[in-house]
Amino acid sequence: MKSTAISAQGTKLYVSEKAFVTDGDTQKAVADAIEVNNLRSFKGFDGQATEVDVTNLSSEAKEYLVGLQDYGNLVIDVDRDFSDKGQQALKADKGGPSIRNFLLIFPNASAAKFRGFAKNTPLEGGVDQTIKSTGLTIRITGPVDIVQLKRPEETKTDGGQKKEGVE
Repeated sequence: MKSTAISAQGTKLYVSEKAFVTDGDTQKAVADAIEVNNLRSFKGFDGQATEVDVTNLSSEAKEYLVGLQDYGNLVIDVDRDFSDKGQQALKADKGGPSIRNFLLIFPNASAAKFRGFAKNTPLEGGVDQTIKSTGLTIRITGPVDIVQLKRPEETKTDGGQKKEGVE
């Protein structure tokens, strides 16, 4: 079977005060957003549902119900650019967390849409290294929705036909 793996190269993270409209193409979705530039890596959505202990004196063994889902954090690494508006927005959250809207767009135009706030913006550097923020943690609040966006070229039509190029 042919692999359906998605390369991470080209993944982008956007932050916005406004909710993302994800029923159209990628450009429409990020029109009012700020890109967090120099994204090196990401890891996250690492939370889990809680366990509700319902064991009582009549139980023969421990008993549990599944509680609410906690989506955890999104942890990113960026090459630091102190003039980048996306990185500045994350840094501003530390002083008094603002709940912001985030959209992590993958190269295949699928995206993770969620709300959250930056908990930290660590700084790291050394000999023969760039200045980085590694382990920048965005705390997720509420659900994470995986959505499929249209690539800009999929929304350009000419009489119902996709445009193949300019003549």
